[in-house]
Amino acid sequence: MSDVTQQTEECPICLDPMEVGKALFVTDCGHKFHYTCIKNASSVGVLTCPLCRHLPPEQQRPSVSKHRQTTEETAAVARPLVEEQATRRQSEARHHNKVIRTQRERDNKTREFLGDENQAIGDDDPLPIATMVLPIATPMESTTSSSLPIPEAMTIQIIPEFETVPCCASKIFSIVHLKAPVSEQGPRPGADIVAVIDISGSMRGQKLAMVKKTLEFVVSQLNSADRLAIVTFNTTATRLSSLKCLNEANKQQLQSTISSIAAFGGTYIMSGLQTAVDILQARKQKNSTSSILLLTDGRDGNSNLPAMSKNLMSSTVDSYTLYTFGFGADHDATALNAVAKTGNGMFYFIDGVDKVGEAFGNCLGGILSLYATKVKVTLSAVNGAAIGEVLTEYSLFRETATTLSIIIPDMFSDETKDIPFYLHLPAVIGSPSTNTTTSSTSAETPPNVIPTTPTSSILCGTLEYFIPVTETVQNCTTTLCLNRADLPIKQTPHPEVDKQRNRIAVTEALKSASTLASQSSFEKAQQVLKEAEESISRSCTSHDPSSALLSQDLARARSNVGNRHDYESRGHQYMEQQRESHSKQRATHDSSMYKNKTQSRCQMEMEERRGEREREREREDRLREREMIAFRAREVAMRETVKNREVERKAAVKKEELRLLEEEARLLTQEQAVLNRSRKEKAEAIREMEKEVDRMLTDVQESCTKNGGH
Repeated sequence: MSDVTQQTEECPICLDPMEVGKALFVTDCGHKFHYTCIKNASSVGVLTCPLCRHLPPEQQRPSVSKHRQTTEETAAVARPLVEEQATRRQSEARHHNKVIRTQRERDNKTREFLGDENQAIGDDDPLPIATMVLPIATPMESTTSSSLPIPEAMTIQIIPEFETVPCCASKIFSIVHLKAPVSEQGPRPGADIVAVIDISGSMRGQKLAMVKKTLEFVVSQLNSADRLAIVTFNTTATRLSSLKCLNEANKQQLQSTISSIAAFGGTYIMSGLQTAVDILQARKQKNSTSSILLLTDGRDGNSNLPAMSKNLMSSTVDSYTLYTFGFGADHDATALNAVAKTGNGMFYFIDGVDKVGEAFGNCLGGILSLYATKVKVTLSAVNGAAIGEVLTEYSLFRETATTLSIIIPDMFSDETKDIPFYLHLPAVIGSPSTNTTTSSTSAETPPNVIPTTPTSSILCGTLEYFIPVTETVQNCTTTLCLNRADLPIKQTPHPEVDKQRNRIAVTEALKSASTLASQSSFEKAQQVLKEAEESISRSCTSHDPSSALLSQDLARARSNVGNRHDYESRGHQYMEQQRESHSKQRATHDSSMYKNKTQSRCQMEMEERRGEREREREREDRLREREMIAFRAREVAMRETVKNREVERKAAVKKEELRLLEEEARLLTQEQAVLNRSRKEKAEAIREMEKEVDRMLTDVQESCTKNGGH
């Protein structure tokens, strides 16, 4: 059997083997599928080959180009590309099949060990009907799609730094300003969320307890159209629950699952991340929003973590937003930030247990306020203008020197995105600045007057985006027109553009300071941050609240790069988080910048819950203190009672001893009296005997006398 035949042993649609005896279907392009699979695909409108997108002959349309090639020439040109695409799709299908099969085997083994709760991946709950109509402000059941209000549209503006620019060839700083509408009470799409929690031994105690409370909050904030799965990992990963719709029954079940989580073992982050991706890839039905929340407090020693995460996320068919949470000082902030970037998410630095809820609340608020995805901004320069450097970390595609596109993965409601760029303008022919001779008009112009020429269109902007709520694509356009003139006086920069200059300056300062601090140049790092802070104070928007918040970030970063310990324990993590926050204009829990109402509400609720827990702990502490005081009082009373009883016992013993002594004395007295009586009786008896002897002697003497007289 040839290599090609061996590579097509599995159906690219269902990923099951092509067993002997099953009906197969071979397309015109030579690819094989199960007959039932290709039939089902055709029934839903798929008319091309799923691997190479080749159309059947009856569906092909002749080209209308004047310079069209013959069929054989076109096929010869397209064949390498088609074969390459087919090979790539076959490779992806085999990889996907291997991943799913490996996960199924691992889950089956885990299910045998843990019971029915750890079922095979792919057993997620089906989506309820009409999942796209959930209000953001409060959890509520979904309604029918006919009741959906039409969301407000996003807006796009191109704002130059100055309204009037020189007539000579020049370069101006400008921004593309995007604004999503406020839709806090409006509908939102359902979300599929996988929480990936580190349960290594270092998470024991208060850390894990706070994470459990946070997960309970996440469960409480989601609705019946949302689905949540929980994955825990140490050296291996375990799926504690499949994607479950958040109805009341499943909420109670998840609450029970969360309460049973325990910490032990080591740390291997990729195991948890791989399991989360496998869960999302194996879904039979999908919500329009898919997110992974990864929390860890340590590092697993894997230096290839960002590259492995990038390969994993790029191999998925769908796109998932990946948020990472670094707990404490032991995690690798650079790696976690890079991992979050692979999923177009955010990195959160949690420096204490009291910040866990706030970080998750901020993140969840963003997920629940998703407004648009696949946001595409296209800029086209006209009339001789050209687009220069674009200061953004979003995906940038340059088609020509005058046309480019910027892709923003998603935008939350009430969120703003600003894309700074430089615009190169040509000289205006015939203007005073381009003529070698001075005209009378220019000579008579007062020194404080700017002689302007008619405005001209310089730049066209197009905004295109997808709204998950209505599953529609919206677009709008804008045009930048500039006045060209000689400029004898200084103009004030546009406030919005100046604020973006400050934001870019802070982003670059945080990046440079982090690099310098990693090289042990702490004084230089502090100097860079201080210079950026002074630059903001000199800007024309120095009194704007956003400038104050930027200065606060710089001051906090400067206080954490004074020495190696401060930088490694707090400074590095904080600067990584805030640099990404300012770069993407996306909120974190450590700053009120860029927050929308939903994020503020969720974070406020978590803070309130934390306050309630603290007040509850205070009440418990006071109760324990009162109980301790009462216990100590009882203990003192008990000791006094024992002491008194001991005294009474000793007194009773002494009394008993005295009684016994008295009794002994009485007995001795009695014995003495008896002895005395006995002695007296003996003396009396002796005296009687003496008297008797005397009488007997007297009688003998008398008798002898009488006898002697004879």
